[in-house]
Amino acid sequence: MKITKEAVDFIRLLRNNKNLLIQYVLNYIEKRDFLKDIDRLQETLETSISRLSNSLVSATKKFGLDTSELIFDTNSSKDPVSNSGKSEAIRHIEAGITISTCMMLIKYYRYSYADLIEESSFDCESKKKLNCFTANFFDRFELGYITERTSVQIDATVEESQLSNHEILDEKNRYLTVFDSFYVPIILLDRTSNVINFNIAASELFTGIKRAEVLCYNDAVSTSILNEISCKIRDFSVSTEVENCFETTIDTDTEKHYYKVIFKKLNGVDEKLRSTVIMVQDLTEQHTTEANLLDAKVRAEEADKLKTAFLANMSHEIRTPMNAIIGFTELMLNKKYSKNDQDEYLKLIRRSSADLLNIIEDIIDIAKMESKQLKVKYKACKPFEILTDLKAVFSETLRRYGTNDDIELKLNINKEVEDIICYTDGERLKQVISNLLNNAAKFTNKGYIEFGYRVSDNSSLFFFVRDSGLGIPEEMKEKIFERFIQLGGPSSLNTGGAGLGLAICKNIVGLLGGTIWVESKAGVGSDFCFELPLREVPRNVLKNMDMTNTNLKKGYPQWHNKVILIAEDDEINFIFLNEILSKTGAKILHAKDGLKAIDFVETQEKIDLILMDMKMPKLGGIEATRYISTIRPNIPIIAQTAYALDGDRAKCIDAGCCAYIIKPILREKLFQLIAQYMSMENNINDNYLINIKQ
Repeated sequence: MKITKEAVDFIRLLRNNKNLLIQYVLNYIEKRDFLKDIDRLQETLETSISRLSNSLVSATKKFGLDTSELIFDTNSSKDPVSNSGKSEAIRHIEAGITISTCMMLIKYYRYSYADLIEESSFDCESKKKLNCFTANFFDRFELGYITERTSVQIDATVEESQLSNHEILDEKNRYLTVFDSFYVPIILLDRTSNVINFNIAASELFTGIKRAEVLCYNDAVSTSILNEISCKIRDFSVSTEVENCFETTIDTDTEKHYYKVIFKKLNGVDEKLRSTVIMVQDLTEQHTTEANLLDAKVRAEEADKLKTAFLANMSHEIRTPMNAIIGFTELMLNKKYSKNDQDEYLKLIRRSSADLLNIIEDIIDIAKMESKQLKVKYKACKPFEILTDLKAVFSETLRRYGTNDDIELKLNINKEVEDIICYTDGERLKQVISNLLNNAAKFTNKGYIEFGYRVSDNSSLFFFVRDSGLGIPEEMKEKIFERFIQLGGPSSLNTGGAGLGLAICKNIVGLLGGTIWVESKAGVGSDFCFELPLREVPRNVLKNMDMTNTNLKKGYPQWHNKVILIAEDDEINFIFLNEILSKTGAKILHAKDGLKAIDFVETQEKIDLILMDMKMPKLGGIEATRYISTIRPNIPIIAQTAYALDGDRAKCIDAGCCAYIIKPILREKLFQLIAQYMSMENNINDNYLINIKQ
């Protein structure tokens, strides 16, 4: 197209007045206080005005000043003016200028170019024509600019929306994961108390619950708690409370369950109720733990009281026989007393020593019970002989109490069961009946004490101890078999005893495979009963029993041609053993330690038996026995020791001892044990390993 002189003059105007155009724009910005930081846009304005003027020059050259060529058209993809607008939009986006700022600047550009035309030397007709051409140019320019900006904005909005949706979805997934991971059942309700969500724990507790169903929809055990929740949630929903809770229980076939139900309202930003949260905490384990702790606390406090009382009783029980032993020993040292008085004092010392030994044995047995070391040793025994011996002993006990004239001691055993031999621990059986008779003697002032046994159903032996004493209150019948418990309270000292006897009886009877119980009425009397299984006695045990009984019938032994080595470091113990054994005619050798004992064995050709103390200086009894057993295995070695636990016996036997006797040693028991080996002509047989315990 041929360019007119008017178009050339317009192009010259645009090229020569770029700075003036910039000033016009700045004036508009300052006048309307549009931007505070004008200096920051100075460079942007210069480049924008330069590009606009160049685009307007290009359009003038292409179209002349023919406005028909610049008519507004939505299809501007191939229009250079619109494309220049798009290019400008991209630059503004990269510069970080907002669309509102840019649109305002474009408007000021329009005004500035119109002002430039108005201030030019063109005539009125030319000015009108130039303004029309410039206005169409800016329309096409803005079309391209807005198209580019909005397309980018839409893409950004879509991307932002997608990102937001992903974040919302991730947040929801996190919420659901946490929601379902709670062990506490949680239910969400809407405004009308319908279920809108619940976690896995709730679905397990409330079988049958469904979303969008009323809360009490359930057909399982939890129906009762759901019904209770339904009733309370209605009141809570209309109240002003934000949070509330209550506790409830459910009885099942196995146990009672305790629950704490918590209600909490969730309000929206408008403070209106949106939903309600229900949490159900299972307090069963907590209740059980609290109950156990409370029970343990009560039992610990009671045990502390009982142990305190036990120590007081122990002090009383130990000091009483010790007082008699020490007191009468001092009287014996005074030679002014007659022989009859001295004999009576000796009897009292012996009785008090036996009482003291019984107390020590009870304490040891309780210690064994607590450490699970109390054992029983089965062998053949005759209950009739045990009970007959006990009658003789307790006739003397009643005489000591001064009640022998007021109390009749009766042994009630049918003749057809007198010869029964049972396979049990005879020493422990004797201990149980002795403890029961002791209790009967303490709590009976007059009337009778009757004891005995019978066969029950050909499978068990039924033992009983009856008395016409004080009796036992109903609430104490179970407690009296506990440690340290005594009638009249743990601190009751009027009847003596440490409160251990019945606890020991119960434990021993249990170890022997039986049961023990009491039938009693306060003020009438008591029947203590226990049953033991009637076991068949092995043949080899019966044979050994016959041999032992034969030896017992021989009376005091005569060992004139025998040599006995006593390994004992304690001088008093040696004097005692030497005194009783020398009367048998045996030659006595004394070794004060294990090394001396070994020296005797290596140098003395004839040694028929060794009594070996286990605790000695230089070399202990275990080590000495182990060595002697290797050089002269034909010599019987009997351990004599104060160690009374089963593990100690095993150590002695493993070292090479053939028998084991516990201090204090009674003469008859010692003779009985030694006779087992003196009559065997030094041939050791494992069947004769015997544990004699006093």
